[in-house]
This record gives sequence, structure tokens and C-alpha cells, in this order.
Amino acid sequence: MTLLVPARVEEEIEQGGVKPALERAQDEGWAKVVAAPTVSHSKATTAQDIVRRAIASKSTSKDEHDVEKADPVFAGLAVEYLLDTEQADNITVITADRVAREAIETAMSSLGYGGQITIIMLWDLIDSEDDDITLI
Repeated sequence: MTLLVPARVEEEIEQGGVKPALERAQDEGWAKVVAAPTVSHSKATTAQDIVRRAIASKSTSKDEHDVEKADPVFAGLAVEYLLDTEQADNITVITADRVAREAIETAMSSLGYGGQITIIMLWDLIDSEDDDITLI
């Protein structure tokens, strides 16, 4: 198993104070920072659209076009990896945003990927007391 961290997310991890855990995972060889692939499958694009609309509907102050780009992209990339990768038949998306998790779950379920794509909260993996990343 390899944790693929999009470069854009690495910056968020650094701001969140868990960069040492990511660096240790990279040193141990089970995580790497990658450039996110371009979303090209129509189902991946549909997943992004569903997530963007779901987040906007749960956010009274946001319109669909004001939703942060990273969260919908996670859904699109999950579908893209699943459809493009012969190595993986299960994908896990990690997020620290409860609304994003719910929106991605909605998208995966509506597209029929609920059993292949799992969404978990970042804080279920990282022990805040000592910056360990724990595999479940």
C-alpha cells in the first residue's frame, strides 16, 4: 500500500502541523508526493460535479462556483485512479473536512463505487499527541 499525496495537499499538511509524519512516511517508503493526474474520465468529472454541488448545498454561504477546488478533485482522482490503475481495486480518500467526506461518500455511492472507494477522516489516522500516522 502506498499513500499518494498530491503536491497541493502537501502544502496543506505542512500548514496543519503534521509535516513530520508525512516526511517519516516518505522516509519509510510507504508515502510519496505526486503530481495529481488530469481527470479525463467522464465518471471522474461527474464525481467532481456531485461533490461540488453537495458541498455547496450544505454551505449556506457558498455557491457551487465558490467551493474549494481540492475536495471535488479528490473525488475525481479517486475515480480516475480506480479506472486507470490495474494495481488497485480499492482506493481510500483521506480528508480533514467532514462536509467534504459526506459529499465524496454521496458521489461514490451514486456512481456505484461505494464498495471500492472509502473516505476516512485524517484525524482517524494521525495521533495528535505524537504525530504518528497509523494504518487501519
